[in-house]
Amino acid sequence: MNKLYRWQALDAQGQVQRGHVHSTGPQLAQLQLMRQGLQSIRLRRSHPWLLPPVRARDISLLTRQLATLLAAGLPLLQALHLLGQGLQHPRLQDLLQQLRTSLESGLSLSAACAQHPRYFSQVYVQLVAAGEQGGLLDVMLARLATHLESTQALQAKVRAALTYPAAVLLVAAVVVGILMVKVVPTFGQVFASYGAALPLPTLMVMGMSDWLQAHGLWLVLALPALFMALQRAWGRCPACRTRIQRWLLRWPLLGPLMLQTCLTRWTRTLATLCAAGVPLVQALASAGQAAGHVVFDEASEVLMRDIAQGQALSHAMGGLQLYPPMVLQLCAVGEASGTLDEMLAKAADFLDVQVQTRLASLMNLLEPALMVVLGSLIGGMVVAMYLPIFNMGQVI
Repeated sequence: MNKLYRWQALDAQGQVQRGHVHSTGPQLAQLQLMRQGLQSIRLRRSHPWLLPPVRARDISLLTRQLATLLAAGLPLLQALHLLGQGLQHPRLQDLLQQLRTSLESGLSLSAACAQHPRYFSQVYVQLVAAGEQGGLLDVMLARLATHLESTQALQAKVRAALTYPAAVLLVAAVVVGILMVKVVPTFGQVFASYGAALPLPTLMVMGMSDWLQAHGLWLVLALPALFMALQRAWGRCPACRTRIQRWLLRWPLLGPLMLQTCLTRWTRTLATLCAAGVPLVQALASAGQAAGHVVFDEASEVLMRDIAQGQALSHAMGGLQLYPPMVLQLCAVGEASGTLDEMLAKAADFLDVQVQTRLASLMNLLEPALMVVLGSLIGGMVVAMYLPIFNMGQVI
């Protein structure tokens, strides 16, 4: 079983180099590093869970760099070797090493990528395979990098727009929790010394304070456990993931935004695959998976069946009542003129602008809504605790 070692050594120029290596033992690890021309090697055992994960932006940057090296005329194996030498990411270095090993054993790059579905999606593998078949691997990798960058930029915009309200709500929850646990009990002791009846709002706030003091620690521990359980169910239970996705679509503001974001991803993926020469039915299957939502996965299956029966794509899309009229019109024009990939790309750009507009509108609505909610919550607590003081003459 391979173990992970962190190494430090001197290269041929006498400069200090660092990295990670997988090996069955320290002696073999030193031998592997010596074959690379390294000297004065020092090894230290490391653990995979301490390493940073490989993120989507790492894969897109790697794809862009590989496309640049191939366009410069370098052989594939040499390009992967150069990329591995210039990286400081241990997991990514290990991934490149596994790709080189697969290529040296006779596999193609697409087949080697298919062995790592955690990092390379089905769309990625199909586009690489199309580039290999057409002899334009560098061009296809550049197009794939552009596709990945566009998809990640859209996801980053949505994530950034939702981070602000989530952070505000989290800070508000912490502030309310501190008030409930530290401040409200002090008021309760003062009111108890008077021995008079308290208003109902005051009793409600004090009851919540007592509950949080008794069960607050368990609540803090239960929330991360609940999050981990939901994350596990999302990854390993397709039925649970389907129910959660459909439930999120019912939310007044988040549902339409999620639907339009997935539609943009679906359209852009389909445009990229069609431009690469992937058959339409096969491209629809990959686009449904790339959209990341069960609604578009099911819609892609319906479209595949209708197209197999002889229907045009635009006509089949119109029967689902899921796609906007602008997308249907552009798709119909693309089918009539033989430029379906270009029209789908324009539709994706149109949808991207709509998502940004919806995000801006959502932020304009969320900011005053958050102020109202937080003001009502904290202000209501303050008023509830000061009601007995306002009626101090009756209480005393």
